[in-house]
Amino acid sequence: MPKSRRLKSFEVIIRKKIKIVSLKKWEDGKTIEYNFNVYTKPISGGEAKSYPKMGAFSIKAKNYTEFRKKLKQKFY
Repeated sequence: MPKSRRLKSFEVIIRKKIKIVSLKKWEDGKTIEYNFNVYTKPISGGEAKSYPKMGAFSIKAKNYTEFRKKLKQKFY
């Protein structure tokens, strides 16, 4: 049975265009699945609260470093 763990206080802004929030980690011993929500930055700027939600995403990786690489590839 996969283990689930919520990674607290994880927020990253990639190129000041998107914000990753609510990151959750699922492990089954072989791969790790990271589930998260993405918010896009409004064109006019503003507070983080005003980011409109883009949707939920999932990335599978062997470790956290691989997850970061895949995350950058997906959103750059």
